[in-house]
Amino acid sequence: MIAEELINQMIPPLKLYDTVEKALRWMDEFRVNELPVVSNRKYMGLATELSLIELPDRARQLKELSWTIKRCTYRGISTSMM
Repeated sequence: MIAEELINQMIPPLKLYDTVEKALRWMDEFRVNELPVVSNRKYMGLATELSLIELPDRARQLKELSWTIKRCTYRGISTSMM
C-alpha cells in the first residue's frame, strides 16, 4: 500500500519543498491540526500544528526540518510506510 491510498483526496498532502507558512495556512484552511508530508508518493512524516506554530522562521521549507517516520497500523497490519 502506498501513502496515496491512505490520504484523503479532499485534503492534499504537503510536499517537502512547502514552507512552514503554507503548512500552517493549509491546516487553518482545512481545519485540521496535522497534515501528511510526502515525497515521490512516499510518506515522510506528519506535520503538526503544535510542532510548527512556534518556529521563528516560517519561510523554512519542510525538508529542512527533522522527520520521524512513524509506524502505521492499518486493519491490524503494522507497516513502516516506507
